[in-house]
Amino acid sequence: MKLPSLHHMRLARDHPMSDRPTVDRPLRDKDYIAADGGLLFNVVGYDHPPAAVYANLKYVDDSHTQSELPFGSRSSAPVGRWNRRKWRGTYRQAVDFLSQRHSNLIDDDGYVSVPSECVRQVHRSADGLRLLRDNPRRNELQQHALDLADTLSDHLGLPIDALGLTDSLLWSPGTGESDIDLVVFGCDAAQRLVDNLAGVYQTPEFVFAPERFDEPSQVPAETRATIAARRLHLGVHRGVKFSIRAVRSGWSLESNQGSPSERRGAIERVAEIASVAESLYFPATYGLTDNAKLVSYITAHEGVFRRGEQVRIRGQLLVDASGGETIVVGSEGESVCWL
Repeated sequence: MKLPSLHHMRLARDHPMSDRPTVDRPLRDKDYIAADGGLLFNVVGYDHPPAAVYANLKYVDDSHTQSELPFGSRSSAPVGRWNRRKWRGTYRQAVDFLSQRHSNLIDDDGYVSVPSECVRQVHRSADGLRLLRDNPRRNELQQHALDLADTLSDHLGLPIDALGLTDSLLWSPGTGESDIDLVVFGCDAAQRLVDNLAGVYQTPEFVFAPERFDEPSQVPAETRATIAARRLHLGVHRGVKFSIRAVRSGWSLESNQGSPSERRGAIERVAEIASVAESLYFPATYGLTDNAKLVSYITAHEGVFRRGEQVRIRGQLLVDASGGETIVVGSEGESVCWL
């Protein structure tokens, strides 16, 4: 996974992604793009090169045979405009796959970067719920997504336009196996989400059922059960699995802005968690009591650490011009564990 710089999260405002379709607003984390070759990607982060976007491969179409696609599996029913196979490999495996068949989607540093001229369709998480409401032919799952958004809006004390829709229901009618994946926008909404998630499960229509979700990956085996028991952003509503995460609002990057940072190399440090307000963003961000930040690109770390907890961090140290420190975790051998 490419680690976006933390000091100048430019959004290429003057470089729309494509003339086809016209992109009048920059893309952000949790948006989706359909590209040439029947490929579907989710947008990663907010810092993109001019006329391109960093992304993760999520689906490929059925023009790829099973032998060509060793890490994919066919959906149980047609999804969206194509019969798509969900990509189930790692990011590096996706890079290898695209390098062989769609090399123009890999940049000079070896990361997935979709050029503007390859984009065929844009799906924005901020528009998803509105489009469902405007659809008189929405199916039962789509109606369920609207009901869930309304219910969470009430529980979290947020206006409905502070919530959005992502993943399969953003770009398709879904299938019988689809989850409902929601987001909230901005720091205030992210704080409310973190503060009030536990209370959501006090109502009978919500169930916290970690056993219904995949086991957390990229973390030591001895911590997986603890992490699974803390992922309150993954739940079940009236029998359907759902997730809810946070996305930075507007095109300001809020507290991720700052001065240029110098990478100092590997570090191991024991620290105390001081702030969790940004823990459901990607990357998961935690304040530490020594005024440093922990930034983890390991999705299993989303929303799982609590204020006051002591953790051991192995990562890369970045220091800005004012001496502010950020420890970035995400590469092989890097980790965050409880003491």
